[in-house]
Amino acid sequence: MVEVGTVESLISVFKEVLEGKRTFVLGVGNELRGDDFIGSFIVRKLLEQGFKNAVDGDLSPESFIDIAVKELPDILLIIDAVEAGLKPGIIVFGKLDEIIESEIIVPTTHKPSYSMIKVYVKYRSPRTQCYFLGIQVKDVSFGAKMSSIIENVGNRIVNALLNVLAKV
Repeated sequence: MVEVGTVESLISVFKEVLEGKRTFVLGVGNELRGDDFIGSFIVRKLLEQGFKNAVDGDLSPESFIDIAVKELPDILLIIDAVEAGLKPGIIVFGKLDEIIESEIIVPTTHKPSYSMIKVYVKYRSPRTQCYFLGIQVKDVSFGAKMSSIIENVGNRIVNALLNVLAKV
């Protein structure tokens, strides 16, 4: 089931899914397109805080899947910007399969590669479950800076994930 809400309203869901699980985080983003940068932003912040099981997939997340799979995670968590017609900063969270099948939640630029990632992970690491955390964007125009509301949500996600993932 795809969950929709704020960081604070989804903390219990994050705990239920991620706590006690070996999680690898793959961030996706485009620094030249404002809020589309959010997945990369979050992963960079996690790495700065000492979380090791993460990589910034930048514009081509499929190119970084081997790094994740070699860690044999229980969960691969992909973080990206989405366009779901929601209020900017609202989060969607769920299994990658459900996100791919959803017609209302569209990762801003990477949806085709997520189908390929799902198949590849299942082949290389059958026990790894793929989850997706998407942040509703405000502005993804070329040359824009990330909006303050999205940056704020990103920082709150970093704190929430560090609290949940630190217990592994």
